[in-house]
Formats: sequence, C-alpha cells, structure tokens
Amino acid sequence: MNRNNYTVDELSSGLPVFLLDVTWGGVTYYLSNIDIQVPDGSGGYINYIGSIQDFDYIESMDLSGEEIESNVLSCAVIFDQNPIEQFSLGNPLEGSEAVFSYVILKNGVVTIDHDDRMILMRGIVQEPQFGDPLEPDGFVSMSIEQDQLDSETPIIDQRLRIDSRFTGRHVDTAEGKAWPIVFGIPTGYSTPAYVIKQGTGTSVGTLWMIGANEVQADKIKIQDDKFNSETLNVITEVDNNGNPFARVYFKMLLGYSGLALPLTGGWESGTTRSYWIAFNETDGGGMLNPFGSGILEGGGDICRWALSKTNQKIDYGAWAGLAPLLNKFKFAGYINDPDISAWQWLAGNILPWLPISVRTGPNGLTPVLNQLHALTYLDPVVSIDIDDNAEFQRLGAVETTRTTADLVNQYSFSYAKLGYSQGYTKQVRVTDIEVKNYDIRSDYSTRSINLYGVKDGSGESDYVYDSDTAAMIALGQIARLSMPIRTLDISAPFNYGYIKIGDIISVTSGTLFLKNLNSMVTQKEWMGSHWRLQLTFELNSIKS
Repeated sequence: MNRNNYTVDELSSGLPVFLLDVTWGGVTYYLSNIDIQVPDGSGGYINYIGSIQDFDYIESMDLSGEEIESNVLSCAVIFDQNPIEQFSLGNPLEGSEAVFSYVILKNGVVTIDHDDRMILMRGIVQEPQFGDPLEPDGFVSMSIEQDQLDSETPIIDQRLRIDSRFTGRHVDTAEGKAWPIVFGIPTGYSTPAYVIKQGTGTSVGTLWMIGANEVQADKIKIQDDKFNSETLNVITEVDNNGNPFARVYFKMLLGYSGLALPLTGGWESGTTRSYWIAFNETDGGGMLNPFGSGILEGGGDICRWALSKTNQKIDYGAWAGLAPLLNKFKFAGYINDPDISAWQWLAGNILPWLPISVRTGPNGLTPVLNQLHALTYLDPVVSIDIDDNAEFQRLGAVETTRTTADLVNQYSFSYAKLGYSQGYTKQVRVTDIEVKNYDIRSDYSTRSINLYGVKDGSGESDYVYDSDTAAMIALGQIARLSMPIRTLDISAPFNYGYIKIGDIISVTSGTLFLKNLNSMVTQKEWMGSHWRLQLTFELNSIKS
C-alpha cells in the first residue's frame, strides 16, 4: 500500500531521503541521495546507494482543466554499469521504468517499509546523457517522464458499424454509420436513429438502431423531418458477434399516413431522409452506468468511462472519491464520430464544465478539485501567518496571472441541442441584475461589474440538457473568471511535504493585508532544503 503522508511526529525533526528505483535490463537499481537501508517488510533491508548527485522536481496543475499536468523530474546519477557498454549490448537505458519517492530518516533509522514510502511519481527514463569525459563511467544525466497521454484511441469501437450484418439496412442513409453511443437523458428529438431493416408497407415492419449499448429506456419517441412522430418500444438485441444494441420497430397499418418509412410514398418522394429520437425521465434514458445503478449521466462517472476507453493508467480510487461532487453535473447526448479519440472527446466536451484539473499521478490519471473556485466544499488543510511564522517565508512579490482584460462577469450558456436544426433551445445567463426570465443573479457578477464594468462571455454544450446543470456551469464560469488571479511563492519546511497540489491553505499577512485568505497550491518544488509552494488566490471578499 502507499501511505498518503507521514504523521506530524514522523515529519518533525526528520531528515528527508529521496529514492529512485530504476528497472533497467531486468535489474532494479536502488539509488538515493545518501546511503540508506530501507526495511523490505519481511525482516530484511533494501540497500540504497547514495548515487543521486543532483535532481530537480516540480509539480504543477493547469487551472483550465483542459490540459493534463505531469510531475517532472530531472536528475544526475551514477550507475554501477557503463551505459555506453550496455547500449552496445542492446540494453538501452531509455524507456526503463523508474519510481521516485522519499522516506524519513529519524535518529538514523527509517521506520517504514519500502512499500509504504511516499511515492512522488512513476515514469520512464527519457533523454539520458552519458559518456561525459569529466565524469565517472556510470554517470548519467536524465529525465523521468510519465507515460505519454493516449490521445489516439477512438472512443467508439471501430468494429461497430452498420454494415452487411444488417441485411435489410437502408444503404443510402445508414451504410457505414458508427453505432451511436447514447447516455444520460437527451430530451427533445436530439439523438439519431438509423434504419437497419427496411419495411415493406403493411407487410413487414421497419427496424431502427438507436444505441450502441443496452439502454435504460423501455420507450422512446421517434420523429421524421416532417415532424411526424410515434412512440415505440425499445428492445435490446445482439449482432452475430454478440455485441448488444438497442433498436425500435414499427409496422404501419393500412391507410397509415404518419411517420415516413422506407419503401413507402413518404420516403420515395424524398420527404424524409433521417430520424431523431427523444428520451424522457419517465420512460428512461440511455446506456447503463458501469460504476453504479441507473444511467450513465454524472460528470464523474462519464470521466471514468471515457478514460477507461484509453490505454492510460487511471487512479480509479481518486475518481471515485470525487464522484459524489462531480456527479451533480448531469450530461446527456450521443457520440457517433468514429474518428474522435476518447481523450479528445472528454477534454473538448465534458472537462471544460467541471471544477477539476486532470493530472498524471503515481497511480495514473487523477482528478484534482479546482478548489480556488469551489471553496465552499472543503476547509483549508493548514492556516499560516507568513509574517509571524518563521516556518514560512515569502519568496517574491505577488504576481497577477489573469488581468482585467481577461475577465468575464456576465456569462450566457446555451444548451439542449436539437437534432434536425442543430440549434440550442435553452439558455441561461448569469449577471448582476435579473432582466430576462433565464437570468440568474450572482454576487460574483455584481462585485466584478461594479469594479471593472460589464465583460461578456458565452459558451455552449451539445451534452447538457439538464437545467440545474446548465445553471451550475454558468455560475461556475462566473466564479472562475470574474476576478483577477494572483500568485505568491512561499517557502515551507520539509515537514509540510504532505501538502498536495490542489490543497487549500489559509494565508494571513499583515504586510500584504491578507487575513485568512484561502489560496490554492498550484505548484510544488523541492529546493534542496525546503519546499517552494506557489499559492494562487483571488482578492475576493465573497470567497474570503
């Protein structure tokens, strides 16, 4: 197991010892900044050789939430193998697995087992430099990087296309279409249906595929482009390879003049070439939730589902921990683009509306709550006074990273997209004074507009149909964008190494006229004798 942090007693008066385990050519090399023995958990010890000559380590996070931030380690070490010789033997150092961690040495003893060490990052060796004539033979300067993001794996199974396995398909409109993945409750006629079996008037009925999975709904409404509609029962079937899909069936009666069907007058005259489906809460929604009961609609569960489609390692425990918060955001819609990757879809359509950043941690892709704009959810991990507490020192000036030119304090959000028109049918606007029936007043808007004037912004989503979610998104955008952002670098002693990226620290400084101001840790770097923490905050009386 990996312990999250040492106890305060263990950290105080202890000496940090940094460890680097490199598995190269099937052999694990145990390197550290000093010679040390670490208990192996079975009564023995792992001998670490003090051959880490130097290292730089930094963690950071992206406040936009749309880019993945990774820890970065560069170091110089001495192996007991000559890397040039090993390379000539077909054993290159590049790509070797590496784990960077630390333990506490107290009174000359490491009191925890190797499996319980504080892991800072896992990655692979990149860009090793060796053969320096001024250094020993085993000297290597290298970086440790986490696995490259898988941005290529499609979110849709490429084998699931409408093809010859559906012998009665309508070739002109359905041939080659990806099976649509439908999730949430997309209300209105907003998800497509494809004819996989053409009917023949009153003798043989018509089949439409409406989803690439089993769906919760037992009934849906289907509409043609002349706005004729029918309510149909949903059936789950499997193709000849065992892949499940959801479909509906309709057989017209003699004299029927409603929904246009293939091989009938309506279709032949060209009055309809496509169909759209409407779901509703009463009859049920789209695909089932693989992480719990009901349908897949919560933001946290959708993130886990989409990431599971990649080849990335995922910190499922961290995602599960934030699921109760992220699942308050409900999304719905369909995916039928066969070329878009799982990460591209997630980063472009879901992550921008959630109060998180995604980082690559020791256990895989992990969410970090952007607590700068969600301070009502959690309390500070520690309160400090950077004037009177000698443990913490300012390292520089307060800097502004978002200026007034980049502010947004009146925000309009469009949602509930329809299929035929491809237009949005609903809107919400966050502002200082409610004028229209879709306006929501915000204290953040009021304060920012009073200080800086009106600064408009807008957004839209193909995957929001829930009004409460739309309101949370719009309010969140105003909370995130309405005030300038400041940063301040401080030093912290080693015993505060438990502070993580994304943690909240309450800061007081008489010199800076700050009192119990909540700030978020957005960078963390080991400086050789102390931690450098970058604190990010807003001078906003509403939040502080």
